[in-house]
Amino acid sequence: MYMAAQEVRDSIRQLLLSGFSASIIRSWLDEDVKLSRLRITRQFKILLVDYDKEIKMGPLPKTVFLFFLRHPEGVRFSYLQDYVQELKDIYGCVSKNDDLHKMNDSITALVDPFNNSINEKCAAVKKAFILQIDDRIAKNYYISGAQGEEKGIPLDRSLVEWECELFI
Repeated sequence: MYMAAQEVRDSIRQLLLSGFSASIIRSWLDEDVKLSRLRITRQFKILLVDYDKEIKMGPLPKTVFLFFLRHPEGVRFSYLQDYVQELKDIYGCVSKNDDLHKMNDSITALVDPFNNSINEKCAAVKKAFILQIDDRIAKNYYISGAQGEEKGIPLDRSLVEWECELFI
């Protein structure tokens, strides 16, 4: 195994010395990436079906993930205030917390443009995917976008399977 890894490293070094850029070599690897179907179960589990992986995250990051999964067009963080009820509905289904006051406070912080909560939750979503799969693949499943622009999940929605009634 070690010998094969060393041979691969030597071959890559040779390609770099021959004038191939690292980004071109990386793109060759990306060509062969097969994205998994993403299944959201009735219990709101997030499954990468073809990789046989479950992506685990807390209720609020999961709420943010499901919200952006429902919006393939993307949403600017500054417009999240317009989606408060939808976020509350998702959070109410995903969370096992019965404290409505606490849940409302969490959503209020999430949509507050002067609070960092949305960035923290998006970072938690990203981390949950990167813990399970390589970032070259994971970047298709987590929330991204340029500052001040629409944020979204780039995954082709034909790969998404919704089993939970809230989203059917």
